[in-house]
Amino acid sequence: MNRINILGIKYCDIDITEAVEHSVRAIERRVGGYIIVPDSDLALAARKSRRLMSAIRAAELVLPGDRGIFIASSILGMPLHYKMSAPDFASALLARLSGCGKSVFLVSARQQTVQYAADRIVERYPGIQIAGTADGRFVNDTEIIDEINAASPDLLLVCLSSPKQELWMSEISSELNTGLSLGVGAVLEETGARRNEGFFTRLVHDPKRTLKLPRMILAALWKRIAG
Repeated sequence: MNRINILGIKYCDIDITEAVEHSVRAIERRVGGYIIVPDSDLALAARKSRRLMSAIRAAELVLPGDRGIFIASSILGMPLHYKMSAPDFASALLARLSGCGKSVFLVSARQQTVQYAADRIVERYPGIQIAGTADGRFVNDTEIIDEINAASPDLLLVCLSSPKQELWMSEISSELNTGLSLGVGAVLEETGARRNEGFFTRLVHDPKRTLKLPRMILAALWKRIAG
């Protein structure tokens, strides 16, 4: 598998179909690893945090999650050919797993939204079995690890904010009895607030993220100039 190093993170340069099939094989082998789909904000944060960078580098797959990373790769002369958002990848993977009768466990920040998402998954992907749900207010990791392991899901969907979810998956992945974990961000909170717009809907406009594209491009330009 071709991996391209962009500002310290090695991204898998594969299309969404290949990424899904790799994930299915990992689930079948019960590797217990995790997949991260960084956006520019997370990629830039990792440059300032050794702990976060280590968590990203230890992932089973790292997929480029937004246009900023895609543009940065071209600036650095190592162009990525494919990009995908975490929700798009999650949707494609769930569609593939629905044909295999696989099970999913969901973790999100709020019980109300995680239950709503579980209902929507069953509705949209009828072959999927919901192994369990949990909100992000658990007191300690042992509590949630025991709950997940008792359910023994094929896929763990972690829908928390970044970098919380990436660090959490890194810390507990070796203790989990799962096929694979996937961090998709706080999309359940968004869909819970905007239920009429589909399951993995992202906000059309988020003022907090307006600067991430130029910041990523500037970082790539500086790396190109300074070496």
